[in-house]
Amino acid sequence: MIHVLFLCMGHGASKTFLAENNVNDRIKIVDLSRDFRLAATAADFVYGLPEWKKTAIEKAHYIANPGCFATAMQLALLPLAAEGLLQSDVHLQGITGSTGAGQRPTATTHFSWRNNNVSLYKTLRHQHIDEVNQSVRSLQSIYA
Repeated sequence: MIHVLFLCMGHGASKTFLAENNVNDRIKIVDLSRDFRLAATAADFVYGLPEWKKTAIEKAHYIANPGCFATAMQLALLPLAAEGLLQSDVHLQGITGSTGAGQRPTATTHFSWRNNNVSLYKTLRHQHIDEVNQSVRSLQSIYA
């Protein structure tokens, strides 16, 4: 019997999978895509950042796992937001190794290039911005 089902498909595929398959109500689901991270698309999913939502996660049947960079950004920002200390725009920088390169190999995702180079990736339009903003806004009304 399956107790926990981890959905490890590409973005958009989890939502399709759940719509097309009848999953037993007793099975906990943890989705690793971005399909259910935002409140507008979350349905019954709880945002799975344990440092922030531990109690809700423990009780949840459906968990939306946060994105990698979103987790790092939130661990830095949410304690400040909870204290009302974010008073203006915030700019963060993150550096990843060759494993943080997405699903499709390109000339700049191989170790031989990344070993001695740093490049900008989706500056000011990264896919995790909405996810992080949602969390910050829920804790600090100045950004609501």
